[in-house]
Order: sequence, then C-alpha cells, then structure tokens
Amino acid sequence: MESERIEEYLEAIYKRQGRETPVSTSSLAADLGVSQPAVTDMLRTLENKGLIDYKSRRGAALTRLGERSALAVIRRHRLWERFLTDVLGMKWDKVHKEACRLEHATSPDIEKELSSILRGIDTCPHGHFIPDKNGNIKPEKTTLLSDFRPPRKVRILAIDNEDPKLLRKVEKLGLRPGAVVSVLKKNKDGSLDIEFQNAKFTLDNATSSVLTAE
Repeated sequence: MESERIEEYLEAIYKRQGRETPVSTSSLAADLGVSQPAVTDMLRTLENKGLIDYKSRRGAALTRLGERSALAVIRRHRLWERFLTDVLGMKWDKVHKEACRLEHATSPDIEKELSSILRGIDTCPHGHFIPDKNGNIKPEKTTLLSDFRPPRKVRILAIDNEDPKLLRKVEKLGLRPGAVVSVLKKNKDGSLDIEFQNAKFTLDNATSSVLTAE
C-alpha cells in the first residue's frame, strides 16, 4: 500500500537526518534496499504532499508536517518493540521486523493501550527515545563509542543498527543500553580495547561505530 511506503520513507528520512541533511537519494536507497530511481519517484510524491522539501541532486528534508508524521510512525514502532520484548518476551534481535509490520496497522485506540501498558518506559529496547503522543521526543546524544579517547569510562546509550546479527553480537558481549564499560585503548585499525565486568576484549570499529555512549 502506498500509505505504508510513505510511512517507511518518512521514518527513514527522519533517522538519516540525524547524520545527513539534506538526505541523499543514495543514502535512502541503501537504507531501504531499493533503487535510486524508485527513491526519486517517491520523493517527488512526498514533496507533492507537503511532507518534504526536495531538490534534485541535493536531497530531501522533512517539513514540519513530514516530521510530525514521521514521529507518529516511530512512536508506534518503538512502542511495539518494547511491548514485544517486555510483555511477550521476544528477543531484541527479532522485534524490529515485527514492529515494522505492526506500526502500519495500529489504530489510535491500540496505540493508547500500548502506551498505558508501557507507562513509565521512555525508550525502545535498543535505547532510542519513544516520541510522546504529541509528537515530542527527547534529543538523543550522538557520540559514538568509537569517538571516545581512552582511558574513559562510559555508559552505552543505544545501538543505531538493528541488524539481527549485530544485535546478537552486542548482546553476547553484554553491551546493551545501560552497560558501563571502560575504554582502555584505541588501536591503529580503529578497534577498541574494552573492559566490562572484569573481562577485557577487543571491539571492532564496525561495532563501536554503531553504539552511542556518554
């Protein structure tokens, strides 16, 4: 359905805007797994609906209406992720795909019930803030674990990549949101020597570059 595709694009643009503004067609094509011509066609549709400002060869940025619409989708998605993990007991590497399906078919009444069940919880299982019912969202800290200079003790805040394989790796290492780790050394290849709960190990740059911390 076109409405679902529109919501997926708005969500993708919102997430990408934290690192890149305006958002390029190539970035969206990579994030959504579609061709660049398909992205261009959808961006023109979104522009006609007043959801984005779009300039060819530069990219797209959400309008105020587009941002409100994106945050509404993100709210439903993250509520479902938290419900699936906390209430149904699903593993955090499986809930993203399920939430992607459910977010498009969630009525206002169901959203209200989800919020009531999850009262007091303000992040998804991956550490990202859940927008409130009015479309407000707390600003997230975006310092990557890979950017900290050792020696430094930091707390993991969120993981920016919800690839199941990566999530399983992060969980196995114990680096879920809330974990406090010591960055001991940065190696020439970008990897980090880490200490966590009296265990020392080396974390590759690809993983440390998707973990935010403070």
